[in-house]
Amino acid sequence: MTDSSPLKKACPIFPWPYHVFFLFLGACGSGKGIVVRPMGPEEALLFDNGVDLIQTPNLLQGNWLESWEQETEQRVKESDLIAVVRIDTFSSDVSPSGERSHRLHTHIEAIKHGHFDKNELDLVVRAKDPGEGTLRNRDAQLVGKRFVAFIRWFRESPESPIVPRFHLSPASDPVLRRINSLVERYHLPPEKRRRVIVKEESEGKQEAESNPD
Repeated sequence: MTDSSPLKKACPIFPWPYHVFFLFLGACGSGKGIVVRPMGPEEALLFDNGVDLIQTPNLLQGNWLESWEQETEQRVKESDLIAVVRIDTFSSDVSPSGERSHRLHTHIEAIKHGHFDKNELDLVVRAKDPGEGTLRNRDAQLVGKRFVAFIRWFRESPESPIVPRFHLSPASDPVLRRINSLVERYHLPPEKRRRVIVKEESEGKQEAESNPD
């Protein structure tokens, strides 16, 4: 994936002082067993600390649909944690230096991949984050809504706390079906895969019957 994707723009290069803006994982999880992998520019675009509002991907056309498919597949492959979350609160602040930041307090409803030992997770966004513009003035569209959170753990330096880099996609039925299929493909052991495929085929058939051409 390159930065030519129509859904993405170029992002700044690490490192940024995230420990100033993110909650320590100790406040929302123990961090036990978390493995922090290197994050390069491509991963920074995938986990942009932003949100998309695409609820029905098959309504996209051409390069837009191809881009959504590619980026969703890469996010599933590269995520350390994939969870269905509800955004309980959204707050914005401006620092004395004029830098804007946002904080999303989320409740974890279900985990699709990975492990996390708490049911709440705070996500914080800085003005310089590539996804910040997708969150600005969106509190009414986000609070109380369910999203799929793609999480990649990040640590700026060995002394810095572990923090979540993220991307949020609506937890609509079409999006969840695609994510379930990709999680099955990349993360489930072989003995569990057939059950997921059969369930998705059944759900897809029911939707087709309820929405005839």
